[in-house]
Amino acid sequence: MKKENPLPEAIRLRRLAEDRLREKTPGLHEDPTPEETGRLKHELQVHQIELEMQNEELRLAKSETEEALERFVDLYDFAPVGYLTLDHKGTIRAANLTVATLLGEERARLIGRPFRFFIANGLAHFSEFLDRVFSGKGKECTELSLTSAGKASLSVRLEALASSSRHECRVAIIDVTELRQRDFLLISQNRLATMGEMINNIAHQWRKPLNTLGLTIQDFLMLQELSESDRKSLEEGVSNAMELIKHMSQTIDDFKNYLKPDKEKVKFRIYDVVKRALLLLEENCCRQEIRIDVVENDTGNIQGYPNELLQALLNILINAIDALTEKGDADRRITITIDAGPQNSVLTVADNAGGIHEKIMDQIFDPYITSKESGKGTGIGLYLSRTIIEKSMGGNLTARNIPGGAEFRIEI
Repeated sequence: MKKENPLPEAIRLRRLAEDRLREKTPGLHEDPTPEETGRLKHELQVHQIELEMQNEELRLAKSETEEALERFVDLYDFAPVGYLTLDHKGTIRAANLTVATLLGEERARLIGRPFRFFIANGLAHFSEFLDRVFSGKGKECTELSLTSAGKASLSVRLEALASSSRHECRVAIIDVTELRQRDFLLISQNRLATMGEMINNIAHQWRKPLNTLGLTIQDFLMLQELSESDRKSLEEGVSNAMELIKHMSQTIDDFKNYLKPDKEKVKFRIYDVVKRALLLLEENCCRQEIRIDVVENDTGNIQGYPNELLQALLNILINAIDALTEKGDADRRITITIDAGPQNSVLTVADNAGGIHEKIMDQIFDPYITSKESGKGTGIGLYLSRTIIEKSMGGNLTARNIPGGAEFRIEI
């Protein structure tokens, strides 16, 4: 395409500039003296050089800006983390290439689409997360499962911050699928490691009721002639036998539920989880002569995964039981307290086993850190407990020493 000649436009602008100059300086139309002409010529030459220098600076600034923009685009598009811009409704306004790769879609097809279309589960959770982002002033984080074209669902961590105008938010998407698979494997291994102790407890819990059930059945043989009194004894014996069978069946159900992973969040009482944990550890505590007191100040329900909370609690209780067993004192106590905080529920487990050694206090939740003798601990129990509480339950797990022992605090 032929470029238009800019000369007529330049002449027009020149004339407009001269007219304005005459309006500002009425005497300028008079003929200048040679001295004034020389001075004006000098000033014009200086201004010309200044304009050329400024023009060169502008060209350099433009070049640097274009290079910086190119670097930013490269960093934005090819970053190992996905970046999104969402509006209040969760509609995608911008996305980098990493997001397109994660979701298995062309970037151009993502723009203008609601992000909720790519959420595998937890849609209500995402809506709450988006509300927190736009209503708060700091960074908000959450985890979701996303669908991806031609791939299995992805576990991702979202970190979002609202813009200064509050019209949109910037979202970082981090693929944590491998990390969650590793955590799941560790949790499964931890459950298998705990199974031995649970089976031992069940064996002890069943031994006494089985003996009683055997004696009850033997009594039935003695009641061949059913007088009125014998009939009453038979009914009492049948009732006792059914209670024993019910107790044994409940033990098996609790053990089976412990091995079953949670799939969806449900409402449950923390006290019910504590009760299940104590039933599974009842025989162990009896053998070690450990007294466990439960103080319940909060009877409300929470939303989450009861079996995962049970596993985290069992790890903490087993550690406390082991510490009390090594202590060797006659007074062995564990106190479990359930309280309601301002915005959450709090579960504390305190013992009088002497406390955690200061050398490992800061590392107590790190993997493969243990205070037990060699061969008596894997060092992943507390690490997994914190992983479960923080990643699955959205809570917080901390530990501290108290007079005479240690206290673990779970906030959900």
